[in-house]
Amino acid sequence: MTSNGPNRWQRLAATLVILFHLTVIGVHNIWASLEGWSRSREASDVSATATAMLQTMQQAALSPLIHGYARFTGLNTGYTFFAPQVGSFYHYEVACFGPDGTSRDVVYRPALSGTQGYLRYQNFLEVFHVLHSEDPAEDSERRYARAVAKSMAKHLLPDPACSQYRIKVGVYAPRSLRGPSTAPLLAVFTLYADTLITMPSL
Repeated sequence: MTSNGPNRWQRLAATLVILFHLTVIGVHNIWASLEGWSRSREASDVSATATAMLQTMQQAALSPLIHGYARFTGLNTGYTFFAPQVGSFYHYEVACFGPDGTSRDVVYRPALSGTQGYLRYQNFLEVFHVLHSEDPAEDSERRYARAVAKSMAKHLLPDPACSQYRIKVGVYAPRSLRGPSTAPLLAVFTLYADTLITMPSL
């Protein structure tokens, strides 16, 4: 009597496919977790081992095989174990320029002392998700996101010598498989940019 169930090789192939899928999920989630953990600390508090592991996970996630599969299945964004295409890494940058036009300081995030401060900062960045939309229609949420970006600039660099604040709000995204090979593997795409001219003090 012959068996109609899967044979040994079919079971092995199915096991390998499942293990590869779980590996891709694990690589992206470990990379995202290490990225968030390192951002919540000062640079001096991140050990060389953690930095090396972060770079290894990033290289693995951006390797052609894993990167291609992750893009095809939607596993290359945050919270991939629970649902694809949820969450993004937002990049906020504010630069201070003096009256002569020279750059005085650039800040990507405030000097946060603990996890609570980092989480609150991330909550502020979440308002930028409306800027990710391709719909150019003006609405209250988009105006609010820009107002938050401007307010953060003045608080992150309260230097009275700043005559201009240049703001950039972006989102991290891996290079497209169809993109040129010379493009960086992980780039920041600008969602919003603005320049604030400060009023001279009386």
